[in-house]
Amino acid sequence: MLDVLVVDGQSTGASPAHGHLLELGWARTRASASESDLEVHSRLLALPEGATIPRPVIRLTGIEPRLLAGAVEPARAWSELRAAATSEGVSHAVVIHFSRFELPFLRGLHEHADPGEDFPLRPPWCTHEIARRLLPGLPRRGLRALAGYFGYGVDELKRSAEHVRATAFVWRHLVGLLHAEQGVSTPEALEQWLSRPPPPREAKRSYPMPRALRLALPDEPGMRLLVFERGVVSAREDRPSGTRSPLPPGWTRPLHERRLQIDAATFDRLRTLTTEVRRVAADGRIVELVLGPRRRLRGDRLQRALAWV
Repeated sequence: MLDVLVVDGQSTGASPAHGHLLELGWARTRASASESDLEVHSRLLALPEGATIPRPVIRLTGIEPRLLAGAVEPARAWSELRAAATSEGVSHAVVIHFSRFELPFLRGLHEHADPGEDFPLRPPWCTHEIARRLLPGLPRRGLRALAGYFGYGVDELKRSAEHVRATAFVWRHLVGLLHAEQGVSTPEALEQWLSRPPPPREAKRSYPMPRALRLALPDEPGMRLLVFERGVVSAREDRPSGTRSPLPPGWTRPLHERRLQIDAATFDRLRTLTTEVRRVAADGRIVELVLGPRRRLRGDRLQRALAWV
């Protein structure tokens, strides 16, 4: 398909009536482009005088008031986005995940920066709505869930640049499925396809793994497959510096705190991981499973989680 402008925004509230746009990100891409070709732009936006960032938003985004020292005026961010949306007089199609959230904020930016002018962006293609029709068996279609279904682990903090990358990744995969399964390969065909009512949610779930792998998992009571994305396992112990660790090479660093980056989620490797974690814990050392910012399992909570594997 043609070039598109992928857009994402983060805000201090659920709508312009309850908050302000806090961050704006965008990138031009096309379905045939690779992830390495993506050039993402993002801007923190200055808030109106007296406006604050709610604590839940700080927790979700990591954007603290001190970071707004380098924020730009909303009109400038809108001007940059508007320029990116056109080239040689041609307006690019816009892709947004869950456009019902971003679109009111973008219209508000436009009304503030260019009052009286027509809204310049084309009606966006919403990846959430495309997935709703194309993958009715998915239990969730949020950006993290949808990107994870296609194999992309979205960062824990909700930042526009990362969400633009994830949306572009999802867009590439959706375009491939649209062409292969629905015969949709042109903008006109996509518009016509989206005009149809979405199918009802399927009772049969879709799984983000090959069917053969899923069916090959051990059929034992209580067996579960857990997926750790960008997780870190750390083992801390009180022992003389420089003494040999009982953990296999590659699982430790020569420090009191040792970390392992998990880059796969097959059952065999997960079972190996949990076996090592149990062994470390049995030696009396403190074991902590770090799933992301402020998401840690240790002690009884970790033992209960391991009991499900």
